[in-house]
Amino acid sequence: SAGIVTPVRELLPGARRRDHTVTSAQTDDTVWVFTDNLESSSSPSNEGGWTHLDASGQPAAWHIDTIYGCSGNSFWCGRVDSSWVNDPNRYGYDNNWSQFLQNYVDLTGAASPVNISFIHHLDIESGFDSATLQVFDLAESWVNLATWSGTVAGSGGEPCALVTAQIPDSIIAKYNPVLFRFVFESDIQGSSADGVYPGEGWAIDSVTVLAGLSDLRFYDDFEAGPGTWTVSTFPPVGDNWRIQAN
Repeated sequence: SAGIVTPVRELLPGARRRDHTVTSAQTDDTVWVFTDNLESSSSPSNEGGWTHLDASGQPAAWHIDTIYGCSGNSFWCGRVDSSWVNDPNRYGYDNNWSQFLQNYVDLTGAASPVNISFIHHLDIESGFDSATLQVFDLAESWVNLATWSGTVAGSGGEPCALVTAQIPDSIIAKYNPVLFRFVFESDIQGSSADGVYPGEGWAIDSVTVLAGLSDLRFYDDFEAGPGTWTVSTFPPVGDNWRIQAN
């Protein structure tokens, strides 16, 4: 049909613009670059050259390291990656991370209050990425004790800051041992991987659980290895692309 056709380059943001007046004769000059109606294809083994994958999974990032930490060994949620060419030092964290570092503590007969303390160093995109301390509640699932975003460091030039949070007595009364974990989450952009925010991730050290005034129930500075810590990520959601009728 007669009319004006707008080139694709004029519709794309940031593309170089030109003025094109297209006549009705030109609209008939169609060059097919690729076409596939998928009617002769089927999944899983007859997909006509189409390939697909599930990119929702991420490698576990929490590990003991000295690159970004406090004193000696620290558990760091981050990694070194030479392909992050827009990051100044080529280490930090990636987008779409949900990373977990978990342990437990025996609180049999523990006096109140029971406090969990640790020192940490944080550099993540403020307001978009988060670092959270959680404790497990049999009735409520995982409960947040504290959440941080942005930059956290110690005072007076110290790399790490000390924080303390109380484990609620109501949780302690329900079960034993009590589970606690550190959760690092990043959104879809703004990380060391894309260079939009060249943050370094989250490092923790000297994790302590103290009951009452002097009853030490847990301590780990990671100098002796991973101990009873477990590291995990959310599992991939699965590759859902497939050829299907209707």
